[in-house]
Amino acid sequence: MSKHNDNFMNKLEEFEKENDCFSFQINGVFLWKVVRTTIFIELLKQNDILENHNNKINAFDLFYAIIKNGFMHSCFNNKNKTDIIVFENPNKAISNNQYYDPYTKYLVNNLLNNKSNFEIVDVGKNGKHFEPTNKYRYFGENIYFDVIYRAILRISKHNHFSKRDKILIKLLEQKLNEYFNKKFDLLDIFLKGYFSFKYQEKKWNHYFKIKNPKKIFLICSYGKEGLIKAAQNLDIRVIELQHGVISQNSMGYNFKYKDEIPYFPDEVHFFGKYWIDHVNIPLKKENQKNVGFKNFHEKIKDVALVQTVKGKVIVISQWTVSTVLSNKIIDLAKKNPNLDFSFRIHPREKDDWQSIYPELCNNLNLSNLSVDLGDKPLYDCLARNEFVIGVNSTVLFEAIAFDCKIIMFDFGINLTFKILVDRKYVSKFNLEDEIDFSKGNGLVPVIVQ
Repeated sequence: MSKHNDNFMNKLEEFEKENDCFSFQINGVFLWKVVRTTIFIELLKQNDILENHNNKINAFDLFYAIIKNGFMHSCFNNKNKTDIIVFENPNKAISNNQYYDPYTKYLVNNLLNNKSNFEIVDVGKNGKHFEPTNKYRYFGENIYFDVIYRAILRISKHNHFSKRDKILIKLLEQKLNEYFNKKFDLLDIFLKGYFSFKYQEKKWNHYFKIKNPKKIFLICSYGKEGLIKAAQNLDIRVIELQHGVISQNSMGYNFKYKDEIPYFPDEVHFFGKYWIDHVNIPLKKENQKNVGFKNFHEKIKDVALVQTVKGKVIVISQWTVSTVLSNKIIDLAKKNPNLDFSFRIHPREKDDWQSIYPELCNNLNLSNLSVDLGDKPLYDCLARNEFVIGVNSTVLFEAIAFDCKIIMFDFGINLTFKILVDRKYVSKFNLEDEIDFSKGNGLVPVIVQ
C-alpha cells in the first residue's frame, strides 16, 4: 500500500499525450473521456491500491422500481417548461430524522426564495429514493429508456463497433498494456462506456427537449458524459457542484495536456479557493467559482453545544480500501479496549455492508466496536467523538472545525491532505504503524519491526 496513485496518474497522462487519446472517437463519441476514470480505477486495482467491490443489485427490485416510479413519479411525466433543472446527489445526508442532499439543499432554497422556475430530478440509487416527490421533485426513472431502450442497446451491442473500430481499439489496448505492463480489456471497457453514453444521451436529450431549460446543476460530472452531451447540444449551460475531495490526483478534474475536453461542464462551483488551486480543469478562471459549502457552516451551528466524549473514535470508511482499513480498526479496537470505536459505513456500501465487511461483522462481539450505517447526522458524530480516523474524505477537513484529533492512514491516495499534515491538523500513519492514542494530536507512530 505504499505505492502512490499520482505516479500512475502522471504516467497515464503521458500515455494520453503520446497517443492523442482524447481525439479517439467511434461513431462521433470521444470514448477516452467517457472511460478515462474507469481505466484509471482499473489501473489502481491491478496494482493493489484499490479494492474490487461490486454492489449487489436485485434485478427484480430494480425493475419494479423503474415501472412504479416511471409510471407514477417520473420527471418525464411533467410536460411544463422550466428554466433550471437540479440533478440531486443520490447519496443523502440525514438531519432531524430527514434525508436531504447537502450539496443542493441551499441552492434549492435560494431558487425557492427567488421564485425561480425550477425542477429537481432525483435519479435515485439502483431504484431507491430517500426523499418523497413533491411539486418540485421528481424521480428520474423512465420505463421506455430504462427498460426498452437499454435492452435494444444491449441486444445490438456487437453492432456498435465496426471491424476497423475494433482493430483500432486493439492497437490502443496493446500500447496501454505494454506501457503499464498490465492487461486491460479495452474493447469491453469501450463497449460499456459507449453503451452508457448513448443511453444517457438519448434519455436526457428527450427530457431536455420537453423541459427546455436554460441551465442544469449536477453532482459529479464524470460518468455523466452522455447527459452533459445532451445538454450542451441544446445550448443548456451545465454547472457542476463540488461534492467531495477534488485533488491533483483526481482523474475527473485534472487534464494537464489538454485545454479542451469533451463532455466537461461549462462551470464548476467549488467549496473554496483551496480546491480550485488543486485541480487542472479545462475552464477559464471565471467559470471556476468559489461558492463555499453552506451546509457545513449551517449544520455546525446545530451541534455547537454538543459535548465531546473522551475515548470515542469515529472511523470514516473508504470504499476503495474497505477491507484493509476495517482490519486495521479491528486490530486497534483489540489493542485499545479503553477506547470506543464506531465504524461509519460509506453511503455506497450501506445496502450490502455485511458482505463487504465479513471480518468486521465477525468482530462486532467486541464491546468497544460498533457499526454506524450513517443514520446519525455526521456533524453530531464529529462533535461527540474525540478522534476521527480516515483515508481520503472531506470529513477529515470538516473534523478540524470540531477540534477532533485526526488520524489519516496513508494509502498513497491522499496527497491533497499534505497541507493538513504540514500544519499538524492531521497525523499521518502507514498501516503498519502502531498508534499511541494517549498523545492526542501530537501522535507519534511506532513502526512495528
